[in-house]
Amino acid sequence: MYTNINMPDARLLAERVCGPPIKTEGDKVIVRCPHCGTEGTYIFSITSPYVECISCNRSESVITVAVRAGVKLTPSCPPDSNDTLLSHLGKEDKSIVFLREHHIDLAVAQNYGLVANRGTLITKAMDKAGRVLCRSELGTEKPGKLTGISHMFGLNTLTGDETVVVTTNKIDALMLASKGIINAISVEETAVEQSIANDAEILSQYSRVIMIGSSDAISEDVFKALEKFVDKPVYRTQDYTKSPYYAANLTEMITELDKEGLNVYINSATSSLPNGVDSFTEVQYVSINDIEFISTGIEKLDNSIGGIPQGMVTVITGATGCGKSTLVSQFCISALKIGKTVGIYSGEMISGYVKDTMAHQCFTKEDILTNGEGRELSETQKKAFDAEYGDKAYIINTFDLGIIEQTVKAKQLSLLVIDNLMTAINSTSNGDTAVGKNEYQMQAQLVSKLVEMARRLNVAIILVAHSRKDNGIPRANKSAVSDISGSADIGNLAALVIGCSRNGNDEVMGLEIAKMRFEPISAPEKKITLQFNTLNKRYSTY
Repeated sequence: MYTNINMPDARLLAERVCGPPIKTEGDKVIVRCPHCGTEGTYIFSITSPYVECISCNRSESVITVAVRAGVKLTPSCPPDSNDTLLSHLGKEDKSIVFLREHHIDLAVAQNYGLVANRGTLITKAMDKAGRVLCRSELGTEKPGKLTGISHMFGLNTLTGDETVVVTTNKIDALMLASKGIINAISVEETAVEQSIANDAEILSQYSRVIMIGSSDAISEDVFKALEKFVDKPVYRTQDYTKSPYYAANLTEMITELDKEGLNVYINSATSSLPNGVDSFTEVQYVSINDIEFISTGIEKLDNSIGGIPQGMVTVITGATGCGKSTLVSQFCISALKIGKTVGIYSGEMISGYVKDTMAHQCFTKEDILTNGEGRELSETQKKAFDAEYGDKAYIINTFDLGIIEQTVKAKQLSLLVIDNLMTAINSTSNGDTAVGKNEYQMQAQLVSKLVEMARRLNVAIILVAHSRKDNGIPRANKSAVSDISGSADIGNLAALVIGCSRNGNDEVMGLEIAKMRFEPISAPEKKITLQFNTLNKRYSTY
C-alpha cells in the first residue's frame, strides 16, 4: 500500500487539483483548498499518505486525490486500477446522484476532471497537458464562483478531429460526451467573452466550430463572442425548440436522442450571415416587367422610362428656374390620381405655394378659364381638391431622415419628393458651412441613405438637384449625369436621371433621359420636348 509521495508528484497533484498559487515549505506543498476555498491551507506532505486542510479539517488519501485528478503517480506508488470516482464516493453520494440524474457517465466526468466534495462537483478547465487553468463549481443548485483565469471547460479532452462542439454550459457538454460526441466543450458561464478569448487560438485550429444551444441571452452572448474571437466561420444549430427533435429544453433533447440523432442535429448547423446579406436562394428574380412604376402623366415620357420606379431613387436635374419643381409637382398629381400617397419636402417654396401649384395641375385649363377668377382657383375647386387628395398628400416641413422615414411608414407613401438636394444638405449640416470636400461627402452620404431607404421601404424617391454652372463646355457635349452639381455619387447611385433645360423659351422644356438602370423593352426616346401651360401649370408634349 502506498505510504509516501515524492515532491514532483506532490507539486503535480497540487497544480492539477488546486491551480496556482503554489507554495513550498520544506517537505510540504501548500495550496488553496478545493473544498472550503481557503488559500494556503491544503497541504500535500511527502511524509504523509494523506492530504489535509488545516482550515476545514478535510483529510483524504493521496490515492483518492490522484484518481480524481486523473494523475498517474510514479511507478513506486501506483494507484489501484479500480480506484474510481464512484469507488470513493459511493452510489448514494449527492454528487453521484446529480450526475446520474443528468445521464452523465462517471468515467466521462472523471475524464473531464470533475472533483466531488460534499455534494458539490468542482470542475477544472485544463489544457491538453492536464494542467489546471481555472476552477469553478458545478453545484446541484447553482454554479459556484470562478477561481483563476477563465478558460473553456473540456479542453483537455479535445482530439484531432476536425469538429469541436461548443455548448453554453458544462452539463450539456458532459451529457453530449456521455452519448459519444467527441470534442464537446463549454464556456465558463461567469466569464463568457474572456474564456473564449483566452482559448480562441485553440478553437481556430478546427475546421468547424459548432455552437449548440437555444436562442436565450447566454447563447447569444456565446455566439457573438465566438464570432468575434475565433478565426473561422462559426456554425450554429437552429433553436432546439424549433428543431425536428422538439423538446422542452436542450437537456431533454440530448437525453432523448441517440448518438446518431445528435450527430444529425449537430451537423445540420450552418454558418450565419450578418444582417443585410442574403444568399441567392433567398433572392427573388426581378426583371423590367416586375418593377412597379408610377406614371408621370406624360405619355411620351412614360413610354420612354416606364414611369418613376418604386424602390429606387430618381434624380431630376437642371439649372435654377428651368421648371424642375413644377414638373415634379405634376408627377405627384399623376401619382395621386392613380391612388398613390405622396410626401413632399420643399426647401425653397412655402407649403401653401406647393399645394396651390399641385391643385392647379389637378384641373384642366378649361376648368380654370371658366371659373371667372383669372388664373386663380375658385373656392369650389379648392374644396374639391382638399376633399379628394387632402389625406393623400403630405408636406414634410423639416428635413430629418428619421421624420421622413416615420412618415413613409405611417402613411405608406408610394412617392417621396426631396426638393432639393442642397437645401436638404444645409438643413442637416449643423451649422457647417458645407463647402468643398465636406459638401461632397455629405451629398454622397445623403444619397446613399436615400437609396437604402427607397429599397427597404419600396418607395419611389425623386431627388431634385441643380446642374453645374457653365464651365465652358458646350451644352451639346454635356450629359445630364455629369452635369449634376456636386458629388459624382448623386448620378452614380440613382436608378434614373432626367435632365431639364430651357433654350430661351419659358414655355418650352427639353428633357434628356440621361440614365436608366432598367432599360424598357421598346427603344426609348432619349430627348423629349414639353410645352408648358401657364393656366394649369402643366407640361404636355406637342
